[in-house]
Amino acid sequence: MRRVFLIALIFVLPVLPVTAQEPLSLSGAIDAALTQNRDLARLALALESALLSREGAEADFAVTVKPGGSVNRNDDRTSYNYGVEAIRKFSWGTDLSLGGSIEDAGIEGSDVSKRDSVRVQVSQPLFRYAGPLVNLDKLVSAQSQVAAARRNVELKKTDLVLQVVETYLDILRLERQLEAEKKSLERSDGLLRLTRAREAQGRVSRVDTLRVELQRGQAEGRVASTQERLSAARLDFSELIGGDVQAVYTFEPVPDLVLEPPSAEDGVRIALSNRLDYAQVLQDYRDAERGVSVSRRFLLPDIRVVSRYEKFGEGATGSEASDLSEDQWFVGLQATTDLPMRQERISYKQSVVSEQRAREDVDISEVFVRRQVQQQLLAFDRAKAEVVIAEKNLDAAASRVRLARRLFEVGRSDNFSVTDAEDAFRTAENAFFSARAEASAAAYRLLRALGSLIEYPEDLKPKPLQAESLAMTESFAAESSGE
Repeated sequence: MRRVFLIALIFVLPVLPVTAQEPLSLSGAIDAALTQNRDLARLALALESALLSREGAEADFAVTVKPGGSVNRNDDRTSYNYGVEAIRKFSWGTDLSLGGSIEDAGIEGSDVSKRDSVRVQVSQPLFRYAGPLVNLDKLVSAQSQVAAARRNVELKKTDLVLQVVETYLDILRLERQLEAEKKSLERSDGLLRLTRAREAQGRVSRVDTLRVELQRGQAEGRVASTQERLSAARLDFSELIGGDVQAVYTFEPVPDLVLEPPSAEDGVRIALSNRLDYAQVLQDYRDAERGVSVSRRFLLPDIRVVSRYEKFGEGATGSEASDLSEDQWFVGLQATTDLPMRQERISYKQSVVSEQRAREDVDISEVFVRRQVQQQLLAFDRAKAEVVIAEKNLDAAASRVRLARRLFEVGRSDNFSVTDAEDAFRTAENAFFSARAEASAAAYRLLRALGSLIEYPEDLKPKPLQAESLAMTESFAAESSGE
């Protein structure tokens, strides 16, 4: 009964997803994944959100028009006023406003019941909020978030390409392994028939026959297991490329990737020039460094110069008020500084600590990149060497199984030698399939470690830290420790 079930499973599993066969190359699979993968689409939405946040930061420097007005009614009179004001903020912290208003106090017989005015006001911070450093900080932070979101998308593309390659190669390996397991099952069938015939002739014992029957049953189980793993891998692949899980693809063979690996020194240099994860760590450091500068600026007093000029007219009638015959001007200072500035000093010290931690992250990331590149170079060399070894072992195992079978057929050997040779050949064959797939995957993993698997936008790649930035950091740290 168990054998009948396994045989039925072998023939049923291949036809579970009954759909038309669709030819698919590795490049086509990569294109499909980059277009249809759902996780990548989710990251694209995160990027869109970051872009909207940047637009919000840019809107702070756009012209804002504020209309306003009011109407009041009490027992003896009705008053109203309405007007409009245009406000613009500049990167140096300057606030410029231009507006006008019309007012009616509703007082009968008053010579100043109506008043029209046009005014312009300029407010300029002198210390804390003066200059682009503080006023553009929100916009620069938003731009950093956009760059980080773009890097996340590009890194996801890199991981996705590598996943597609590894899954594609694994499916090809499983297909070859399934075909080999089916041939092994056929050879086991032939050996079992021959052994049973020999047993009937009294030339082999019942133990010999039972051993071959066991091997054949194991071959059936391996076929069913390999088919199940292949079907599961196909489902994973369909989800990976965002395709229909019921679709059945015909995978085209992948030629070996010809790759001349760089030296360890050149590989590290290439990686540090291309890796986006390293570029993000550098950007985080620059953001932390800018945070120190901003916090340092907040230790200064908040003093502003305010200047206002107004043209206005007053009278009992609207025509008298609209002549704007009067004017007045004002210049003054405004200060809103908390003299102890305890919170500002604490924030400054925290920013210095954050900057120092970010600098440590840069060093750790650089060490990680160096180690990973060297490890992938070693893995690539090892994978290439294992293919050569696996191929030699396969040739030897194939020769052994042919010789053992021939000796058994002519009666010069027992079936124990045949079954042992068959097991060794199957193991060598699977090892060869795995070695070839691993060699190809190792080449793509090396490219990923080098940051060269896909082409990245130039503005997202790492930009080396300047010596003056490090000197500034040490200066800030010294000042913080001295306070």
